[in-house]
Amino acid sequence: MTIKRLYDSPEWRKARISFLDDNPLCAPCSTRGLTVPATVVHHTVPHKGDINIFWDRSKWESVCKTCHDSILRLKETHGFHNAADEKGMPIDPDHPWNKTKVV
Repeated sequence: MTIKRLYDSPEWRKARISFLDDNPLCAPCSTRGLTVPATVVHHTVPHKGDINIFWDRSKWESVCKTCHDSILRLKETHGFHNAADEKGMPIDPDHPWNKTKVV
């Protein structure tokens, strides 16, 4: 089954709605003290069509579209995201700024 067909299936639509009902707030926004409704079920482990990973609810996270299309996409493509705290410091522990510098 193709990735598109997985997302277009009635089973996914039902599972997505159920997961968002149980987890209605965006997890990344919540860690920053924001209360934002989640609209996307994000796979925290890229499934790349692997049906076992795709359906593993322990690898799902409720997120808002903004987070999904920005910080989570950056994390998947670059290994870190650029979200920052109120002082402008990167909050992602994987951001190069937060890595211990070797002298």
